[in-house]
Amino acid sequence: MRQNAPICDKRHSPFLFFTDFWKMNIRRAFAAKYVFHFLMWIIVLISLAMDVPRLYLYDKGLFVYFVFAKTLIQAALVYVNILLLYPAFYKQKRYILYGLFVILITLLAGYANMKLEIHVNRIPAFPSARGGRGGGCRA
Repeated sequence: MRQNAPICDKRHSPFLFFTDFWKMNIRRAFAAKYVFHFLMWIIVLISLAMDVPRLYLYDKGLFVYFVFAKTLIQAALVYVNILLLYPAFYKQKRYILYGLFVILITLLAGYANMKLEIHVNRIPAFPSARGGRGGGCRA
């Protein structure tokens, strides 16, 4: 009989199986940048969807349109900056042009968001920023 025998054999531990699985498979799957981008946009979609539950109750089609349009505007803002402006201006040390174009696309995205919000706020079930019952008609 061995006196110093281990209580638990670590080679067959379920915890080690999961840590080895994490190290080999999951970490490799999440190493690609596009997976993180995809997960980030899923989180943005969910947060936008949770922001307008009354729109979902009023019209599901408009709800889907609103959430995806809002996400598309934000994605355009992010990827125009990352893929176009950053390499073309910031990396070339044209900081003033980069700053001006960032301000321009931010204003364009803000304008698009404003138009989308105005469109949705005209719906009677969705309250306007002025208070009251919303909508443009008064009875």
